[in-house]
Amino acid sequence: MNSIYYNSKGNKVELGPEFGRGAEGGIFPIIGSPDLCAKIYTDKLQRNPERCRKLKYMVNNPPSNIFTAKGRVQIAWPNDILYYDNRGASFAGIIMPLIDVKSYKPAHYYYCPTDRDDNQVLVNWDHALVTSRNIATVLDSLHDKGYCVGDLQSNNILVNLRANVAYIDCDSFQVTDRVNNKIYYNTVGLPEYTPPELIGKDLKIGFDRKFSDLFALGTIIFQFLMQNALPYQAIGTAVNGASSPIEKIRLGLFPYGNINSSVRPPEDVPPWDILSPEIQELFIRCFVYGHKDEKRRPSAREWVTVIDKTRKRLKLCDRNTNHKYLNHLTHCPWCNINEDYYPQKKNQAQVNWQPSPPNINPIPVQTRNPQKQTTTVKKNPSPNNGFFYTRCSDTTYYTQLLSGSQILLTVTVYYAFFKSFNYIFAIIAILVSYYYLYYKDKKGIICWGLVCLSMFLSLLSNDYLLEYYTPEGFTYFSRLFLCFYMIWVILTLRVFSYEKMGWK
Repeated sequence: MNSIYYNSKGNKVELGPEFGRGAEGGIFPIIGSPDLCAKIYTDKLQRNPERCRKLKYMVNNPPSNIFTAKGRVQIAWPNDILYYDNRGASFAGIIMPLIDVKSYKPAHYYYCPTDRDDNQVLVNWDHALVTSRNIATVLDSLHDKGYCVGDLQSNNILVNLRANVAYIDCDSFQVTDRVNNKIYYNTVGLPEYTPPELIGKDLKIGFDRKFSDLFALGTIIFQFLMQNALPYQAIGTAVNGASSPIEKIRLGLFPYGNINSSVRPPEDVPPWDILSPEIQELFIRCFVYGHKDEKRRPSAREWVTVIDKTRKRLKLCDRNTNHKYLNHLTHCPWCNINEDYYPQKKNQAQVNWQPSPPNINPIPVQTRNPQKQTTTVKKNPSPNNGFFYTRCSDTTYYTQLLSGSQILLTVTVYYAFFKSFNYIFAIIAILVSYYYLYYKDKKGIICWGLVCLSMFLSLLSNDYLLEYYTPEGFTYFSRLFLCFYMIWVILTLRVFSYEKMGWK
């Protein structure tokens, strides 16, 4: 096996002995880079030009949160391409972050009670909530960048004791190449996480897997919160002929929330009311309404928002400090279950779970009734609202603009007609506008910059006429400038009022 390869810059990369192997290739340490590893593909994949093009796009367009705030890997994302030669002519594999498999384990180690007992894992229900939230946070960042996991399942997500998560096998993700307008599809899937619309379909044909991801995400979160139970795992006459999970997914009989009287949950599953009403609502949208309409499934960001709110309502059990439950319950539900899912051990150390920062600000959660749904995203303004429209994020931003840029421009007008050094104040106004807009909304730089530039040119014209022409000429241009300035103020207030009204 060759141990010398070259990265995309032509630099030599030396690999150590192989320490892992899958169907697509082997995993090797990189000598001199303890935080990185290399994946060398099989001969078949090395000869596949599409795989190389896909990986190059991924390297050049990473998602926003590959690492946590403390530097832990959340996504084993390819960060460079490996070649057999220093000219980049012979594709060999990729370089990616190395994940510590001693502290990170597949997700089922933490949501399955049997696996927790076998591996002596001590966690509680809050760990399940935080882990679910972190899984959704990472998925949201992937979807935001145009990526889909496709084969989202418990074996492709690693978890540690602090509820940090790490997505692996990222080179098999569905990738939308926005430069060349091409989609590289994921063509595999595990039956337990396959949505009903893809059952019986040949995945090698290629299907958009975004809503498949949302179905799998709901399933994984359900397993974390309901002790490894699957959402359609049910007993009753209606499912007597459905022996496998995929057959029950096809039927779509959700046994919770008194929706289907012909089925009921298994006996060893925690009671439905351990969940908050908001989480119950998301599960119903995912597995009842989302069974028929994939677009009704909650987004990853909605899960993050709801779980954050739910965790604030947790309280400790009086008898077992490892039991946490929601404050809408009068008694600890974990104490009333025959099997203690979260036993308290002597001298058990307290571990602080670590929620990952959300990708962007949370959004309101939809209700299950489409006629009564709340708007989840603020409406985009009409594209025909004029050149001077500046999109802003909230009223706080516009308060800064009005108190910063506009006040300075007003002061500039005063000095332009009553003081000297008007050029200096005009330049200051332009720079302040640029500063506010650069850090708040880059699309507003051009239009606001042109407004300031026009004002600056007007001042130049005024001084020129003041020196060489009559006062009447100066009066004409000063009036023209003042009219232009007043129009600018009106447009500013107009946009501000529309933003405040939500563009309704």
